[in-house]
Amino acid sequence: MLPLAMPRSAMIILIISVAIFLALSVPVCMYYGKPIVRPAQPDEGIALGGDLPTGYMGLLRAAGWDERVGDAIALWVSVARQELIGIQNGRVVCRYPCSTAAAGAGSRVGSWQTPLGWHVIDERIGDGLPVGAIFKERKYTGRVWDPENRTHDDLILTRIMWLRGLEPGLNLGEGVDSHARFIYIHGTPEEDRLGTPASLGCIRMANRDVAELYDLTTTGTPVLITEW
Repeated sequence: MLPLAMPRSAMIILIISVAIFLALSVPVCMYYGKPIVRPAQPDEGIALGGDLPTGYMGLLRAAGWDERVGDAIALWVSVARQELIGIQNGRVVCRYPCSTAAAGAGSRVGSWQTPLGWHVIDERIGDGLPVGAIFKERKYTGRVWDPENRTHDDLILTRIMWLRGLEPGLNLGEGVDSHARFIYIHGTPEEDRLGTPASLGCIRMANRDVAELYDLTTTGTPVLITEW
């Protein structure tokens, strides 16, 4: 019980301390003003070539992984982790840092956000082109980006994997359609920002990584994008 005559300054300090304690006790991170709830499971380590930890595999299965993927390779894009992870039969076959949208997760046209939910790789563009190939409106310009030429322009580089949403009302259909919003997995000149939200809605990757991923996947490869 608090003393009835507690000084005003002590009361203010107590209130602030309680507020800080409560804030630190909630398992969320503030992501451009929007709270992202992290998984209830501990942040288990994810090792390339090993089995995906059971906590994460359970979350993927709850999202319909087994029904939609089967024995094929599929991609999990984690907004919270800022990683793209390839999984086949429960094993981690590839793992890359990425950047999703600086504006957070969402599907509305004009939001500049990264859509959530199930997608497939639809059109694939860039076969045989050099790492750093610069695209404009999905056409190779004949120019190759030089890493020495630093730029903050949202260049589309190396490979394009254009996503098509599979969930009506979430990422498929009028006003939320991922394909119509030109949501790609692609290379970026801002490789130093990978691992942090930085894109205008697409999923950015390092150029050598996206070339490698392109060769591991095909048209129809499933892609699940989650906030966790």
